[in-house]
Amino acid sequence: MIKTVIFDLDGTLADTIGGIACACNYVLSKRGFRTHPIEDYKAMVGNGLPLTIFRALPDDIKKDYYHNHPGYYEAVSQGQEGEWELDENFLSPYLNDLLAFYLENPLLETALYPQIWEMLEVLDKRGVRWGIHTNKTKGIAEKIADHYFAGRSYLGLSGPDKDTERKPGVGGAIQLIGDDFDQDEVLYVGDTEVDVKTARNLGVKIASVSWGFRSLEHLQAQNPDFIIHRPSELLDLLD
Repeated sequence: MIKTVIFDLDGTLADTIGGIACACNYVLSKRGFRTHPIEDYKAMVGNGLPLTIFRALPDDIKKDYYHNHPGYYEAVSQGQEGEWELDENFLSPYLNDLLAFYLENPLLETALYPQIWEMLEVLDKRGVRWGIHTNKTKGIAEKIADHYFAGRSYLGLSGPDKDTERKPGVGGAIQLIGDDFDQDEVLYVGDTEVDVKTARNLGVKIASVSWGFRSLEHLQAQNPDFIIHRPSELLDLLD
């Protein structure tokens, strides 16, 4: 029986893609770079805001970066870019502008998905614990969570910081549930391949949601334990 649910935030509990796009496009337009449609950002997210803004940069800038960082280019070619750290000196001007804008506008173009609130209420009534494990910059994620979940009793939010690695690392999840958890009693819920990897690393089952930022075909290719199409379907997986 599932007693604890760990949720991803972006694309799982909250539709934040518009806010992410606005913040990234602010950085790009400030420099006279071409901006991207909101829909395009769905393929750029999942590994945290530093990699999202890097992916949004013009191709010639990324090409120069790859030339100067061949190890990173190799990681990209092998589909492992999300597990590498970008050069801080290169990225910080872009990232600092993004974070400043986003911290001032954390709720811009953002809303909970339909039925999320009602689904969480059922979890609470059943005594199922839940928490949020995100790759979003923690200060921004906390502002979003505080707005939507203030007054609710839940395990809290964990995200990347100086002491906690990004997903697919499991440190943030363990901060929420402790290190003596029963793997059969925990369900991970997310919308990207990063969440699938995190659940596998944690040794728990993963439910991928089809309403998030990846296509159904992409989700199916990740071989999650479950794919759900409405928040209410999660409740059927708990028994």
